Amino acid sequence: MAGKKKYGLYVVRPEDIGEEERHYLITPDYCLLYTKNKPPQKSAAVTHTDRLPALAAQWLKEQIEQIRREYVAEHKTEILRQAKTFYDAFRKELEAERQHLKEGDGGADPETERTGSI
Repeated sequence: MAGKKKYGLYVVRPEDIGEEERHYLITPDYCLLYTKNKPPQKSAAVTHTDRLPALAAQWLKEQIEQIRREYVAEHKTEILRQAKTFYDAFRKELEAERQHLKEGDGGADPETERTGSI
C-alpha cells in the first residue's frame, strides 16, 4: 500500500473541477470534489466528514463504494489468491491445533472438554 495516493475531499468552485475528475457533487450551496489528484489551488480540505449535510454524506458513501467496487474488479485475481493463501494457512493451523489438543488430553473431543457437557 505504500506509495498509493489517498483520496481527499475538498470544497471547490465548479469551474476548478478538471475534466479528468469523476467524483464531484455540485449543489446550489456548495461544490465537493473527491479526488486523489492534487486539489485545485483555491480549495479547502473537508476535515470533518461527520458534519456533512445528509445529501453530501450519502453522495460520499456512494463514491467510496464505487471506488471499492472498481478496485476489487481490477484486482480480483490477486485478492482471490491472497484469500486462498490465508484460507490454506488458517486451515493448516486449525488442523495442527486439533492434533495438539488430541495428543494433549488423550484424544478427548475439544468441544466436550470446553463446554463440560457430554
